[in-house]
Amino acid sequence: MLRILRRDLGRAWRGVVALAIGYMAMTVLAWEWAFRRYRRRESHGLPAPLLVSLTSYRARFPTLAFTLRSLLLQRMAPDRIILWIADADISLPAAVLRLAERGVEIRRTADLGPYTKLIPAIAAQPGWFVVTADDDTYYPSDWLAGLVAAFDAEHPAVICHRAHRVGFTPSGLIQPYAQWEKDVAGPQEGIDLLPTGVGGVLYAPAVAKDMSATIMDIYALAPKADDLGLFWASRLIGLRTRKTSWRRSFASWPGSQRVGLFRRNNRGDARNDFYLARLIDVFGLPSSLAGRGTRS
Repeated sequence: MLRILRRDLGRAWRGVVALAIGYMAMTVLAWEWAFRRYRRRESHGLPAPLLVSLTSYRARFPTLAFTLRSLLLQRMAPDRIILWIADADISLPAAVLRLAERGVEIRRTADLGPYTKLIPAIAAQPGWFVVTADDDTYYPSDWLAGLVAAFDAEHPAVICHRAHRVGFTPSGLIQPYAQWEKDVAGPQEGIDLLPTGVGGVLYAPAVAKDMSATIMDIYALAPKADDLGLFWASRLIGLRTRKTSWRRSFASWPGSQRVGLFRRNNRGDARNDFYLARLIDVFGLPSSLAGRGTRS
């Protein structure tokens, strides 16, 4: 009984802290947006165009404009920002539609769940760098620059600001998701690091092209677990994950977490473990993971 009470109080306290941080992010964003005309923006300097890509759905629309504004306020300017919306959710709020005049492209597409932020982008903009973002998050103005700075043309990798480390048993089996090391410190690079979408993920053109060969098959197996699915697609072609030195937490907008994949995948029925088992059953353990390793 005492353990249950302690757990529930801990969750309640974390919820209060997260809510406070979310309102603070709204305040910061309001000031940034008010003074946006005085900002100087820098070029990304990559060898190909840069796209920031995200998707959303009706339940997240009330706070979507906040995320889009934070992307428009990045000190490093992408070539395009595309918001992919499924046909069933195309009735967007006026606050979001107004941002189309500021540089956000709104494009209709098939509903691929959370994979909608990447799969249409790879198809529509081949040869581009693609950075995916979540729709419920405040992205500080140096977020995009930090991802781009970690790109190394000589050492291809999936680049992220936030990652978990896959846990293994002594016999080499993957442990349940709940036992993995969460939000590892950086910078570091490894085959056993799973990028988490909330922090943003950068895919170089060659990386995205190679992953596209299996991405639809993986979507069919893990349609609601894009972090796991995209991680598996990258491991099947032997790619490592490069985590940046970013250590700040990412704020979510108040009210945006009442629905979402986090609640479904990380609590209750442990859906991440279900999807992980399906991926292993069909593809087996990628050879790159069997020879796993991490370097700082």
